[in-house]
Amino acid sequence: MANICEMKMVFFSEKNQKGLEELHLMLEKALKEHEGRFTSVLDEKVYSGVSMRGYFTHISELEPDRFSAGAETAWSPQYDYLETLCSVYGVEFASSSDEPDSNTFEIYGDMEGDYFTHTFSIDIWGNDGTKEEEAPVIKASNEFFDTEQEMLDWLNSEEHYGTLFQADSWEDWELFFDRYEAGHIRCWTRIS
Repeated sequence: MANICEMKMVFFSEKNQKGLEELHLMLEKALKEHEGRFTSVLDEKVYSGVSMRGYFTHISELEPDRFSAGAETAWSPQYDYLETLCSVYGVEFASSSDEPDSNTFEIYGDMEGDYFTHTFSIDIWGNDGTKEEEAPVIKASNEFFDTEQEMLDWLNSEEHYGTLFQADSWEDWELFFDRYEAGHIRCWTRIS
């Protein structure tokens, strides 16, 4: 798939343990027998109006009231698919989705941060310092942060990037990484 959107999700239910167990079994079967394709979990003919461009990549063990899974979808998060899937099994979901090419960094269905606490992340692929004469060597890193201050403290620490640059705003850090074509800071949006 071109322009892959990576989704992490939590399926949960406090009231419908049976539905949660059935969904977990169905996703396990889809992963084992059908490469996790969305169409192997919901029938395309019955749900013809729902986009099914994606596949599940992994699933966690079932806990008493939840389990997590991952998926890759084409272009954008497949919220309609997940809403339909959850309605069939009588459960709920929350997700964290990112697709850098379309600048999509969204947390869906988790307004209080019960399952996904991050509001910022860094995606630093780094450089070896050879592109520009005065370019610093920037090591690769990928981290998630609950608050802007937590991220700034981490970035400004000498253990990470603080010996290369210091800033009191994420925008200044974004300009620093952009200048050396070394990475990006991501701001996550919560949607319901």
